[in-house]
Amino acid sequence: MDEVVLGIVCRRGRVLLVRRLKDDDFVWSLPGCKIESGETKEYAIVREIRQESGIDCVAVREIGERAHPTTDRLISYWECKYHAGVLFPKDKMIEE
Repeated sequence: MDEVVLGIVCRRGRVLLVRRLKDDDFVWSLPGCKIESGETKEYAIVREIRQESGIDCVAVREIGERAHPTTDRLISYWECKYHAGVLFPKDKMIEE
């Protein structure tokens, strides 16, 4: 079964969100991804946040997990700390 990680990055009282295409519409969500073969959860969330936003962060700790109600995928939520970089929104897909 695929595992998914989602990152919660807070900075200056704001939370990083990304827009994703779902059912022919865009929805706001936490940045995240499926864990690729051989990756740790920490590596996967740091990689994905960098790819989606241009910022570097540190995975601080896992704060919870649950099974998705319709797909049954295991989703883990991670507290991430901003480290460096400048947010680069692409086509309004990312918002801080």
